[in-house]
Amino acid sequence: MLHNVRPKACADEILDDLAGGDPVTAPLAVVAAHPDDECLSFGLGMSRARHVHLIHLTDGAPLDMADARRAGFETRVSYAEARRLETEAALAALGVAPARRIECLVPDQTAVERLAALSEKLATELACVEAVITHPYEGGHPDHDACAFAVQAACALILRRGGRPPARLEFASYHLRAGALAAGRFFPDPRTPEVVLPADCYALERKRVALA
Repeated sequence: MLHNVRPKACADEILDDLAGGDPVTAPLAVVAAHPDDECLSFGLGMSRARHVHLIHLTDGAPLDMADARRAGFETRVSYAEARRLETEAALAALGVAPARRIECLVPDQTAVERLAALSEKLATELACVEAVITHPYEGGHPDHDACAFAVQAACALILRRGGRPPARLEFASYHLRAGALAAGRFFPDPRTPEVVLPADCYALERKRVALA
């Protein structure tokens, strides 16, 4: 599911192509907080895009090592590397070969401490694409919200410097609503249209393999 936020003229065409299952020829950037966010939230959409820049803000490995140890890793570096390799395998299962892949390598759960630097980097990377797809700002994972903030700040920087910022689209993540986890849904907002991407049995099987 996608939100359409402050689009350029091409955004409606991109959404129409995605919703119709047609190839998307416009250059897109997918900016994700962690390795795996892109496949979980927009994997099938990426598989329909002909020119994708994939940008990860963090390496997916927290400094406290709790997640790494729970997964059987003794170092943060080895855990981050495993997540990187898993992402490559998942992208291959989806049939996605990014035209450009950028790894900012910020430790998991610390993106909020590096917003200025990340926004500047994204302003450079997003200047050459027609649309950027990223997390919504929704009070869920702190890295998700930091990612949403950095993308919006980057678009503002591009505009301030006389450039043409990309259309900003959002994929559904997760958040708390009425004390319960709401996954794959946005906060209701009649001002921002939502689009559900259809998937046939073949596409769903590819996503199952990617998630595995």
